[in-house]
Amino acid sequence: MLAKVLVPFIYKNRVWSLDEILWPIGLKEFVGLNEQLPLRFPKIFASHRWQAIVNYYEEIMQELESQED
Repeated sequence: MLAKVLVPFIYKNRVWSLDEILWPIGLKEFVGLNEQLPLRFPKIFASHRWQAIVNYYEEIMQELESQED
């Protein structure tokens, strides 16, 4: 389910917006999932799709931090 449903859903529904309501999953959920994936599902963590999702959330976090300054 994780590799066939959740990751493709997040990958396909990424939206460049700082409004968390528009994101496929919230930042808190992403951080938790990103911490658990390398421990339990290293193949999914290493996949191209998940790494693109990681980059997406890292860019969003950088943008949020720059707006706070």
